Formats: sequence, structure tokens, C-alpha cells
Amino acid sequence: MKKSIFIPVITIFTAGMIVINCKSDSADYDTEVDEITREGIQEAAKIAEEDSILEEMRNKKIIEDDKVAWAAYKAETDTKIKAYEKRISNLKSEIKKATKKDDDAYLKNVDRIEKKNAELNTKLNSYLISTESDWEDFKTELDYELEELGKSINNLKNDQNKSDK
Repeated sequence: MKKSIFIPVITIFTAGMIVINCKSDSADYDTEVDEITREGIQEAAKIAEEDSILEEMRNKKIIEDDKVAWAAYKAETDTKIKAYEKRISNLKSEIKKATKKDDDAYLKNVDRIEKKNAELNTKLNSYLISTESDWEDFKTELDYELEELGKSINNLKNDQNKSDK
């Protein structure tokens, strides 16, 4: 009789131990997965923070580079605008010295060019760098307008020289 009770008790005990051990392994596994997940999240957060710091440093460098480029560009453009102002002033004085019937038309053209020069100067002095693409667009547009202004001055000067002859 001891044998007949002993075998089922041992079997039930063994089955219970297997079930308990399986649940324990599963719980340990879940704990390990949670821990690994937590570590992964912490590592990802750390990497994201480092990336953010690096991006901020790159942006500061770009901004500093843009400020240097802006200062150089502004100085160069100011020089061009001042040179155009002198040329416009010389054209005005030449027109005032000469006495021709076309002087009013020339004077109107000179005034128009002078106004455009003043607008470009105001545009240059009021610009604030916002993004790199805006800066490039502004620079391209202003360079084009300055080139057109220079052509207008040269054309006016050439027209005046032709009429002098």
C-alpha cells in the first residue's frame, strides 16, 4: 500500500515542481526581457540626447559660419552700393553741367537708379539671417539686383556719352 500511494504522490510532486519551475522560468524570462527593454530604452535615450547635443553644436557652428559669411558679404555689398552712389552722383553732376534738351529724361533715369540703390541698401541693412536656404536665396536675389543696377548705370552712362557726341 505504501508503494501504491508513494508512486502517485511522487508523480504529483514531480509534476508540481515542473509546473512551478516553468512558471518561475517564465517569470525570470519576463523580468530579463523587461530589464533588457529598460536598458535599451535608456541607451536609446542616451544616444538621442547625445545626438541632440551634437546637432545643437553643428547648428551653432553653421550659425557662426553664416554670421562670418554674412559680415563679409555685407561689407562687399556695402562697398558696391557706395561705389554706385558715387557713380550716380557723378552722373547727376555731369547732367547738371551739360545743357541739353534730354537732361530731364536722363535726370529721371538717374533718380530712378538712385532710388533703386537706396532700396538695395535698406534691404541689405534690414536683413536678418533665419535659415541657410533663406540666406542663399537673399544673397542670390541681391546679387542679381546689384548686377542689374550696375548695368543700368553703365547703360545710362553710355547713352549720355553717345548723346554728347
